[in-house]
Amino acid sequence: MTFSGGLFFALGLVLLFAHTGSFEFSALRELPQAWRFWVFGCFVVAAWAKSAQVPFYTWLPDAMAAPTTVSMYLHAAAMVKAGVFLIARLTLANQELSFGAGVLLAAMAVVTMITALLLFFYQNDLKRLLAYSTIAHLSYVLFGLGLGVMGSGLGWYAGVMHIMNHSAAKGLLFLCVGAISYTAGTRQINALSGLARTAPLIAAAFFVGMLALLGVPPFSCFYSKFYLLTAAVNLGGVAGFTLLIPFILEMVVAFAWFLHIGHKVFFGPVSESAGRAANPPLSMSVVLIILMLLTLAAPYFALYLMRCFGL
Repeated sequence: MTFSGGLFFALGLVLLFAHTGSFEFSALRELPQAWRFWVFGCFVVAAWAKSAQVPFYTWLPDAMAAPTTVSMYLHAAAMVKAGVFLIARLTLANQELSFGAGVLLAAMAVVTMITALLLFFYQNDLKRLLAYSTIAHLSYVLFGLGLGVMGSGLGWYAGVMHIMNHSAAKGLLFLCVGAISYTAGTRQINALSGLARTAPLIAAAFFVGMLALLGVPPFSCFYSKFYLLTAAVNLGGVAGFTLLIPFILEMVVAFAWFLHIGHKVFFGPVSESAGRAANPPLSMSVVLIILMLLTLAAPYFALYLMRCFGL
C-alpha cells in the first residue's frame, strides 16, 4: 500500500520538476493550470496511502506486528503523520484550491473515519484497536484541512493542532498496551479483566490517554475536536452540515465503545492473565508518567509552535 503511494509521490515530483524546475512547495503555484490537478492529485493519493486512509488503510493494522516502541514512534507520532503533514503543506502553499476540492478531501476523511469506526467492533487485540483508532484520528486531521480548503481557517488550524494532540495521547496508549503485554503476557481483550487492581499505574495512564483521545476536557484532543466542530458549524451550508453529522456520530459511538473496552479490561473480576500483571518496571513507569504530562500539555505546546511559525 505505501509502495503504491510512493509511486504516486515520485510521479508528482517528476511532473512538478518537469514544469517548474523546482521541488519547492512554492513551485506549486507556478504550475500550468492544466497540470495542477494532476500534480496535486498524485501528492494527495500519496498522502492518503502514507496516512492509511480509505482505500489504503489495510497496511496499518497489519504493521502492529512491530514492537510496541516502534508502533508508538512510527504509527502514532511520526510516519503516519507524514501524509497529513504533506496535505497541510500543499493546502498552505496553494490557497487557490477550489471549494469542491475541500469537500472531496473532507468527505474522504469522513468515509475513512466511519470505516475505521465499524472495524472497531471486530477487534480483540488492543493494539489493532489502537491502529484503527489511529486511522480515524488521521482522518480528523484531513477533515479539518478539508474544511480549511472550503474556507474555514479555523478548521485548518484545528487539523494541524490535532496532529500534536493525537501524537501524545496515542503514544501513551501504545506504551500502555506494551506494558500490559509485558506484565500480563497478552493483549487480547477477552483475556483481560480487572487490571486496575493489579496494575493501577497502567490503568491510570491508559485512561488519561483514552480520555484525551475521546475529547474529554481538559485533555488534549478536546481542544482540537471542539475547534473542528466549531469550524464545521461556522462553515454552515449543505456541505458543512452534511459533513458535520457523520463526524459527530463517529465521535459519539467511538466514545461509547472505548469506555466499554476500558471498563472491560480494567474493571470487573480479575482474570487469570490480569492476575499475573503488575505495575511495570521503573524505566517503563517513568515514560508513562512523562507521556501523561505531555498529553495534558500537548494542546498548549501545539498552539505555541503554531504561533512561532506564524500559523
